[in-house]
Amino acid sequence: MKPLLLICCILFSNHAASSNYDDEFNTLWESLWSQGGSPQEIVRWPSGVVKVRYFGVNLNLHRPYVFKALAAATEYSGVKFEDISDQADAAQVGQLHIEVVANNGNVEPNMPCYVQTQAQRNWELQRVVLRMRDDSAYRCIFHEMMHAMGVKGHPTGKTVLGYFQGRRDIFLPLDQVMLRAWYTPKITAGMTPLEAIGVLTDVFARDGDVDTALKLAAREKYLAKQVNAMRDFALGNGEPPTIVIRSGRISIALVNEGRLRIAWYLGRAYQFGHIVTIDLKEAQTWYAVGANKGHSGSQFLLARLFETQNDNPTAIESAYYWYGLASNHRNMLAQAAQNNLKTKLSKETLEKLDGQILEFRAKL
Repeated sequence: MKPLLLICCILFSNHAASSNYDDEFNTLWESLWSQGGSPQEIVRWPSGVVKVRYFGVNLNLHRPYVFKALAAATEYSGVKFEDISDQADAAQVGQLHIEVVANNGNVEPNMPCYVQTQAQRNWELQRVVLRMRDDSAYRCIFHEMMHAMGVKGHPTGKTVLGYFQGRRDIFLPLDQVMLRAWYTPKITAGMTPLEAIGVLTDVFARDGDVDTALKLAAREKYLAKQVNAMRDFALGNGEPPTIVIRSGRISIALVNEGRLRIAWYLGRAYQFGHIVTIDLKEAQTWYAVGANKGHSGSQFLLARLFETQNDNPTAIESAYYWYGLASNHRNMLAQAAQNNLKTKLSKETLEKLDGQILEFRAKL
């Protein structure tokens, strides 16, 4: 009986260790990070039909799996693609340009394939180029289609986006979750990573009918842990995800930018209740972290918070000050808001605050 008991304990232990779903949640979180070391807002195609131009060498050879990838992207995201390759103006009106180049052709050095966003507006894709070598098209197309759909990361785990994943000819279950979540109405273009991870993990937890309650409970623990980790990261502690560091493309400048952006994201999370409970004091704290380091988005939202604080006798002065700093970044809304506050402040106070604004700008 003892050997059997030992085996049962091992099996139970393995199940318990694997049922926290942290690996899957980490994969979803890493999908939101650029290789440079900064988390990214959601970018995706607008509603409607995306016009596809398919061109290059050996097109008939690669056509079956190229259009298989497009069909799969439609299946999981709902985005529809229209092949306009035969139109005379395809190069001009095409939105997604899929090119197969000769093996010695125009692909970035040491890269068999890549995606480049050439135009976007308000975080919505307008023109994307997917380029791959003739000898690499089969193993590239599903990976690059994920990027072409707006998913920028190269996460660990079971996804075609991973560096170390074997199968490349289908979208794996986590890829399907990403595409469904990316194009659900719950995610909008420009959404912050902290907002998006809430939706991504929720879609994963409710995917299928197995262990839903367990996954939702694990999700709550994971999100709380990730918020704490990002608080540390925003303050200069901790590092980007390990897979980002291993990419070889990480940049100190982008990591530092990422710390500022995370402070801004945390402020928005606490202000609007994204994966945390609304706490305006916490929101103000995190906006201040970014604002004091010159982040214009944090300066603007910090100013708006101050402007609503009717019980704070110096709030209008603080709002004027931070709007003034945000307006230095050509923020027309900040300029208008600052001008509206001038009538509420004395001439002496305005002179004092304008001097402080100039001093702050001189330090940057």
